[in-house]
Amino acid sequence: MTTRDRTPLPLINPLHNFVLFTNAKCGGTTMKAWFLQTLDRDRSLSSPVSAIRHFGIGFALKWYRDRDHFRSMPASAIWENTEVLRRFITFYRSAYCAPHMTRIGAHGMFKFAVVRDPYDRLVSGFVDKFCGDDLRQPWVQDIVSVVAAKNGGRRTVSFRQFLDYLSTPDDRNVNAHWRRQTYVLDDVDLDAFVRVESLSAEMAAIAQRLGLSHDPAILGRRQDNVYLQELREPASTPGFCGDLTNDELMRFRSSTGAFPPKISFFDRHAREQTENIYLKDFERLPYPRIRQ
Repeated sequence: MTTRDRTPLPLINPLHNFVLFTNAKCGGTTMKAWFLQTLDRDRSLSSPVSAIRHFGIGFALKWYRDRDHFRSMPASAIWENTEVLRRFITFYRSAYCAPHMTRIGAHGMFKFAVVRDPYDRLVSGFVDKFCGDDLRQPWVQDIVSVVAAKNGGRRTVSFRQFLDYLSTPDDRNVNAHWRRQTYVLDDVDLDAFVRVESLSAEMAAIAQRLGLSHDPAILGRRQDNVYLQELREPASTPGFCGDLTNDELMRFRSSTGAFPPKISFFDRHAREQTENIYLKDFERLPYPRIRQ
């Protein structure tokens, strides 16, 4: 796979010889904060000499020319602000990871990926992008337009209609928020998977393996929508919700304070569609199919 096609690029840490593979809707912001901490930015990038020694002259030149002036910020100022953190990681991927992609196959590099249950991730991606502020994004509206063309012009989208949409594009043309997680891993021999659902415990083992300190506070959930099962609501919630439109789901959240349980988005047909779309994920990732 070419560097251009591998999106998002893995995060390469030359100080501790590891490569972190991430995907959208898989604890990405949390893992960006964790990765920044492992760079020991206030030491490894404290001077031009240190930057060259640890990251090479090419990166050092970009580091001292960057327009965001990350060099003038302490690490805490970067990781505490989500938008600044994202800009920093985008810069690091471009300035260091892209030119050093051959290192992901180097001997002695520990390679691991943070992954998420495909059913859970799919619902999260749908709700996050179609039932919130991101609905206005042009790339989300493009999907709304595709669905509307088959839905009498109505610019609403249900989870089932979203599944129908995902059943047609090929991997390369699917947005990273709902593209299969293994797309960026197809040609990679990993040393470990880390599951989002047990992130702190499994990252503690990774940190020990790499000789890093483990700070659970860094791995706290930064963003997500709330679902009724997280509020420990009684089972009097709606049944199958896969045919509710995004407008109806937003009204449901307004009246209850949360979205319906994620499992309620799946009937047998929705499960089968999901398993077909993410067949390669279910074959490789440490998650079982739903059995009923």
